[in-house]
Amino acid sequence: MNVFINYKKMKVTITWSTWMVGKWVLLECLEDNNITEILLINRNPIDIQHTKITEILHQDFTNFEAIADYVQWSDAVFWCMGVSSMWMSKQKYEEITYGSVKSYIDTLDNKEQTVFIYVSGEWTDETEDSSMARANIKWKTENLIKNHGFKDVYLFRPWVILPQKWVKSKTRWVNILYTILKPVLFLIPKTTTVNIWQAMIHLAQNRQIKKTLRNKDIDLVVR
Repeated sequence: MNVFINYKKMKVTITWSTWMVGKWVLLECLEDNNITEILLINRNPIDIQHTKITEILHQDFTNFEAIADYVQWSDAVFWCMGVSSMWMSKQKYEEITYGSVKSYIDTLDNKEQTVFIYVSGEWTDETEDSSMARANIKWKTENLIKNHGFKDVYLFRPWVILPQKWVKSKTRWVNILYTILKPVLFLIPKTTTVNIWQAMIHLAQNRQIKKTLRNKDIDLVVR
């Protein structure tokens, strides 16, 4: 077992908690007694009221200077912001994927005290020199996070994520795809929204040797 138990009271930041993964992380944080304060950075309001929650509505995720004073205090960051590369130019995809993370990191003064958990995805090119431009951008973003002096970094690379209970993807074509593939999903490497948020919360509070987690690694954390 490569997990070191060290539970403590924590303040956390979640980006894009209005989307599937971010919302599940938020719901788990609300139930976790070790998490005392939650900062949400969203473009649209989450419409969940709780004494733990402070929500900032911020439209430009490529520039965090305007809210720099608010983002300094977290023990852990759950970076759940992500966009589909379909129907998007490489330049725009890089601006959102890499540019938003760089802008956020550049505003932080306490990186050495912060655990950063980044939801990336499978098909991330590990050479940072590939014809797969979007995979290259994700790997470039992961490298940026790993090399900026955080207390700890975990990179989540799920392939298929099965939504559970009432939280579903806000992307219509993703929900359609889930419906079409449902009969053959047992053949596809996958994890669930529940396993992802449980693993994220656990790793924010407990060190683990393995830093890059694919579906099976995510599931092992919560077993």
